[in-house]
Amino acid sequence: MQRRARLPEAPKPFDLWSYDTAHLLDELAGIREIILRVPITLQTKSALQSAVDRIWRVEEDVRFLLSLQRDMQASFAQKAAKLDAPKKQANLHVHQMKA
Repeated sequence: MQRRARLPEAPKPFDLWSYDTAHLLDELAGIREIILRVPITLQTKSALQSAVDRIWRVEEDVRFLLSLQRDMQASFAQKAAKLDAPKKQANLHVHQMKA
């Protein structure tokens, strides 16, 4: 009986809002730890250091993007609050007039 090779699943569209960045950072840290456990020889030292450096840069990029996202969300919330403030004042005024 022959077994058929399964095709890889199609990649899902990237969704920044639902992506688990904490998991990504944990995975990168785990990869770095695995690389650091590889025995170092004269032939592998440069490649291993390069891999660790690249992982560190990716981690820093992810942290930077997260800070940008946090700042954008805070800015959006502030703008939304400013737009809602006059509406809340008007509703409060209407309720006071009815009382």
